[in-house]
Amino acid sequence: MTRRLLVSLLLAMAMATPVAADEPAKKSDKKKDSEPVDNYTELFARYLAEARALGASLIVALNDDDSVRRLAKGPDRPINALADRLAVMAALESVAMVSWFTEDTPLQLIRICRPDVLVKGGDWPVHAIVGASEVMGWGGRVASIDFAHQRSTTSLLKKIRTAESSTLG
Repeated sequence: MTRRLLVSLLLAMAMATPVAADEPAKKSDKKKDSEPVDNYTELFARYLAEARALGASLIVALNDDDSVRRLAKGPDRPINALADRLAVMAALESVAMVSWFTEDTPLQLIRICRPDVLVKGGDWPVHAIVGASEVMGWGGRVASIDFAHQRSTTSLLKKIRTAESSTLG
């Protein structure tokens, strides 16, 4: 059986999903995860490891800097530029490949990559995940992984700003 080949046009690279010698021939179980996250924590690394466990490889798609700003994150966001976020994400053991998208949603990239598993964080119900109907339409599955702890960059910045204003005032 021919293995599906993932081609990311945005990164101009291709890779075959690795298969263990004793693994039966099956779909490649590629998955795609997209989050407008601009500051990574240890919990986010755990979330990606859990997403990776759902298939043979994990491809992460990040919002570009303009997209993060457009999604009402604010003019001082992202905290880390796209190039830095891509480098950090690519260094994680659970991540096989990183890409990005310039649109407000990753739908176009999902259609190009055709993941077998689409993963989002637990704050997204499956029916509301962008690309869910497309992935399920070609026989894939969609997962919403629960967060162990609720932490966000927005909350962290609010806490920092509150502390700064109380020391300055």
